[in-house]
Amino acid sequence: KKENWMKPEGKLAAAAVALLALAWLLVSQSAPYNYAATPQPLQQPQQQQPKPKPQAAEADTASSSPSSSTTSSASQHEPQQAVRTVQQELEAVRARVGDEHADTAAAHNQLGHVLQGQAELEAALEHFQQALAIYQTVLGDSHSLTAETYRHIGAVYAAQGQSELAAQYATKGRAAALRPPHVVAVVGATGLQGHACVRELLRLLPEVQVRLLTRNATAARAGLLADLLQGDHGAQLTLVEGSLEDAAALDRLLQDAEAVFAVTFSDFEAGRELASGQALVQAIQRAGPRLTRVVFSSGTRTGLDFLDVKADLEDHFRSALPGHSHHVVFVRSSLFFENLVVKGGRPRVVCEWSTTADTAAPAANAAALAAEASRCVRRIAFASPFPPDFAVVMHSARDVGRIAAMALARPLRFAPGDAVRLVGGRVAGRDYVQAFHTAIAQRAAAGELPADLCSPEQLQIEYSDIDLAVIETMIPGTAGQKIAEMYRFYLQGGMAELDSEEQVELARRALPEALTLEEWVEQEGLQLVVDQCRRP
Repeated sequence: KKENWMKPEGKLAAAAVALLALAWLLVSQSAPYNYAATPQPLQQPQQQQPKPKPQAAEADTASSSPSSSTTSSASQHEPQQAVRTVQQELEAVRARVGDEHADTAAAHNQLGHVLQGQAELEAALEHFQQALAIYQTVLGDSHSLTAETYRHIGAVYAAQGQSELAAQYATKGRAAALRPPHVVAVVGATGLQGHACVRELLRLLPEVQVRLLTRNATAARAGLLADLLQGDHGAQLTLVEGSLEDAAALDRLLQDAEAVFAVTFSDFEAGRELASGQALVQAIQRAGPRLTRVVFSSGTRTGLDFLDVKADLEDHFRSALPGHSHHVVFVRSSLFFENLVVKGGRPRVVCEWSTTADTAAPAANAAALAAEASRCVRRIAFASPFPPDFAVVMHSARDVGRIAAMALARPLRFAPGDAVRLVGGRVAGRDYVQAFHTAIAQRAAAGELPADLCSPEQLQIEYSDIDLAVIETMIPGTAGQKIAEMYRFYLQGGMAELDSEEQVELARRALPEALTLEEWVEQEGLQLVVDQCRRP
């Protein structure tokens, strides 16, 4: 098992930190975010072309190039006018929201930048320090704006030649950025993604408080979350009853939260998922500057409209929650390994038992008890519309939640705006059968075969493809038609380019933590099948 796949980075040597911090701070002049201003939509590259990460020195140098280089002698008074203008803006913000507000801190930072650009370093330092004090009071030390202001102060010390202080504040800024969130909100906590996110958060951040959105709190307590709610961390979990269409419930979910795992649900009703995702973004905006870390369960853009709702929502998240105010990461999903076993709480795997006990016999009937004890699963049958040798990209649904938890708890693992595609591998039906055969044989050889399964010699594992007409019949209404259309799209080669061996290799290198099919079967899949076979 992958026990160590999320350990934090090791520390750099103190001398190296100081030198690197000084070099970075000498060129850092990035402007702070003003919460009083309305964010403008960002111009994004094509949906499936993640933005290249610029080199820090280049980006920071570009943003700090002095505007005075093109100033003519006739406009020598413009710097003083710029200071007066920003001072007036600061006073206006203070009059509007008071001294202890994030907008006021942003205005102090803005004035500090103007003064720093004119080499009035002591005055700039005073305003940066005032901004830091406000952010620490209003947002806390773990907020990205607090971390950024530490770096602004370090930049002034670097410009003054005080390298030791510059390195100290660079270290403080990095430490602030690394501080874990205290309160995390999780949407869809009763599903595989949300449940895995909660479990991984509790592993990575043992003291974290987690708020869980659920449509039915009673059902949640008895369902997938029961083990967590009744476990050692139960007191850290709070259920919030409501839906993505319930603005009041979303506000309760996000109150005081510093991070959120955002999931929307595909129900194939025109416009519904898009509207619910937009409502979630609005709730994040209403939550204020404390909530900065966001992970959205997104999807790869395919060109098929109803499959691309999550990709459309990813674009909306990018424009509404820009990188200078929010640390948003997108985890793009494909087809799930779990879908061949269970979907929407309903078993898809077929299990055939070796014998049938006489359930009408009284408990004292020794023959009935013996028959019950001898029962074992002798046949496991998987099915999907794909032919046995038709390979598609798949991964574990739980990996979405695990990667989301890692991104929320370890913010330096991904940069703001990063989009990562989860790929367990290219999997065909015959691969699925082989992976289960191998896992069962290994368990049997180790004497760890689940009691409900017959021996490998007796157990038959099958895969068959089903007609798309059966899908449309089994799932009534628009949903069945859309699902059948999705499978046709795959079968006709619609995903051939995105699911090519080259793309799979790139995705695996970018996110090696994703479980392969064999790893998933060994760690989760086999037990999931056994659990479904036990169901009435």
